[in-house]
Amino acid sequence: MKFNNLFFLFSVCILWSACNIINPPEKVPTYIHIDSFKFVNTDAGRTGSSSHTINSVWVTYNGTVVGVYDLPATIPIIATGSAPLSLGPGIAVNGMNDFLSIYPFYVNDTSTLVANPGKIINYTPVTTYYGPLADTFRFMENFEAGSIFVSDTTFNKGTMVRTSSTDSVFEGHYSAAMRLNSVNDSVEVNNRDSILLPGGPSMCEFNYKGTGDIYFGMQAFISANGATVPSGKQYLYGFNPSDSWQKMYISLADYAAQYAGGYFYIYFKAAVHPGQSSGYILIDNVKIITSK
Repeated sequence: MKFNNLFFLFSVCILWSACNIINPPEKVPTYIHIDSFKFVNTDAGRTGSSSHTINSVWVTYNGTVVGVYDLPATIPIIATGSAPLSLGPGIAVNGMNDFLSIYPFYVNDTSTLVANPGKIINYTPVTTYYGPLADTFRFMENFEAGSIFVSDTTFNKGTMVRTSSTDSVFEGHYSAAMRLNSVNDSVEVNNRDSILLPGGPSMCEFNYKGTGDIYFGMQAFISANGATVPSGKQYLYGFNPSDSWQKMYISLADYAAQYAGGYFYIYFKAAVHPGQSSGYILIDNVKIITSK
């Protein structure tokens, strides 16, 4: 009997030890809490407005991808000792919140994370426009000194005008306004001078607000048989009315790739929202940034 009891106890000890080997104690993460990114504009003369909508963070710790998190976020990281932490600013591409991407023209925040298991570290990452690419701002209009947008003569139901009304200006002294009514129920404008878009990432940024619908489009001009041939103008994305200013990031790369080597115009169209008889769209800080 004593032998059987000893054998039983020995067996339990062996099994308990094996379980500890199979199921080692769980590691306790260090938590990083991020409310938002801070944007520092180091050269506003070249890069324009500091407005941004960074709504996600792309986290890499010690060279390993941790994940992508909507902001604000409390992020668990299994950290040991101290190691590099990289936080990439993410945006909604083409106004679609289910299409998140790290923004190629913003700098990642880098720091050293010191492990503090179980603790929450509050941190505000800092970003700015990517320095080596700062000279690739192909187009910029903030409407302060005028406007390089013109009404499309084939679709001229109204015009874009500058406004200094305090309730219509996003920042600075002027924004652009497109007023809509039952007669002029839509307005279409494009930039006056064409833009070259090289291969690689290219984005259009702009701020908008209004009670009408707004559409973003493009048209390419390419050389063929010694002549310059226009492509069909395409409206790529449309956005609903918004009573507060929105920041949009539009990817131009896919459209530009169809017409490699071409020159491009961008278009904005404002239209009365269905069920309404009038409205308006305000636009500010239009930029085009490319990778070369």
